[in-house]
Amino acid sequence: MKGKEMRRFYAMFTWSIALLLFLGCATTLPPGSDSIRQKSLSASAPGQPDQSVQAFLYGGNGIDSGMSIACTEEGACLLFGDTVRSFGWSMDYLAVKISADQKVIWAKTYDGSGADGALFAVAASDGGFLLVGLSKSMLFTPLKSTDKQQYPLIIKTDSTGDIQWATVIDYYMSGFDFHLNNAVQTADKGYIFSGSSPRCKDKNKGGPLLFKLSEKGDLLWANCYHLSTGSVMDQFRVTETQDRNLAVLFSATEKFGLFLTDFEGKPIWAKTLKSPDTKRIWPQSLVIDNKGRIIATVANVVSITGSGQANAGVSRFTSQGNILWSRQYNMNKITYPRVIVSAYDQQFLIAGVTGDGVWGYLIGYKKPVNYFAFLIDEDGNEKSCISPEKPTVGVRSAVKSQGRYFLFSDYDLSKETTNFYLLLWNPLKDARPDSLKQKVSQSPFQLSEENAAITPKPVELHAMKIEKKILQVRDLGINRSP
Repeated sequence: MKGKEMRRFYAMFTWSIALLLFLGCATTLPPGSDSIRQKSLSASAPGQPDQSVQAFLYGGNGIDSGMSIACTEEGACLLFGDTVRSFGWSMDYLAVKISADQKVIWAKTYDGSGADGALFAVAASDGGFLLVGLSKSMLFTPLKSTDKQQYPLIIKTDSTGDIQWATVIDYYMSGFDFHLNNAVQTADKGYIFSGSSPRCKDKNKGGPLLFKLSEKGDLLWANCYHLSTGSVMDQFRVTETQDRNLAVLFSATEKFGLFLTDFEGKPIWAKTLKSPDTKRIWPQSLVIDNKGRIIATVANVVSITGSGQANAGVSRFTSQGNILWSRQYNMNKITYPRVIVSAYDQQFLIAGVTGDGVWGYLIGYKKPVNYFAFLIDEDGNEKSCISPEKPTVGVRSAVKSQGRYFLFSDYDLSKETTNFYLLLWNPLKDARPDSLKQKVSQSPFQLSEENAAITPKPVELHAMKIEKKILQVRDLGINRSP
């Protein structure tokens, strides 16, 4: 048998064995935890009820890792992450929908047969949700891709969690560098995604990517982007402006930048920004305020010696990209922002993680960190802050809903058990215990700006629709405890 035939035979044999193992495990080894437990906690000391700042756990007896929270206009929220609940290395999407009073409405797992790791969720205008992650599932992968690492798996559900459509992107491309950073629903009810792809090669690395899906999940367009200066762009974040343009935040080695495109991804303007004290900078999140201005937050690494030092950098720009103000905030040697939320009365919530264990926490290790969240006004002045004195949990996602702010992550109950962790904070009725009142220091974030040229390159992505019956959806029971 020739080498090519041997490789083909081996690929078919490997795929067949994996399929048989999956089918056998699916029929004889049901998931170890088939219910979701809901429990109230203390925000300052998990395990003790506290009415000043509410906190809740949601999960079972396995490893339920919280990644993203998305809320509807009616106040219902989806807690999204992934779960390890079955024999062997099998990871599924886990979605838990809760009511405005934080009671579980439904909980489901979504399984593509292999490791399906969650990234983020988006609340859709029809009351449903977009579930986005990276998959290594084989049931909808061609045989020639048995060496496949991971690729985006996008699932659209209705309000009850039933699948409306599912799509995988570039399912035959190999490599670890196909990643999605965020997505937003646009005014035409489609979805714009930011990420990086091996199709957008930039100096032997996967380059930055924007692509648009229709309301039904059909691919409309996809562009790679490159800076005229030659710097490698990375870490895209995208949002839609009031006039249906797209604002994109990105990093470029020791710089970060902004560019604006029209609704088809064609550049309008671009700028790069640099601070003299910056060693590395990582864009995290951006929002558009009710005046059409852009507010962006970045992790500004100012020292790489020892455990390093990082500040939360926040900048406000006009709709044309001109800086209005820029400040950096610090609560600890490492203050790492994860998200900015457009708040109420022209205020903004900055949330993230702080503590010496941040770098390990960010790459998945169990390191001691604290969450933090603070409000700033439209001029960047800090108004109120919440953060525990001792290590508790981090934060990966945050939203505003019904006059409160929701911080979302996960909490380790034991070495074998991790649950979703949800914290609610209402600064308008702020009665924080002293253990949650920490001081935020702020200083100018000196930035020099340059106009830049962004070159788009249309790229032929492949979006493959997945039949609903291929994805296993499992309803979980609800076990409420006081």
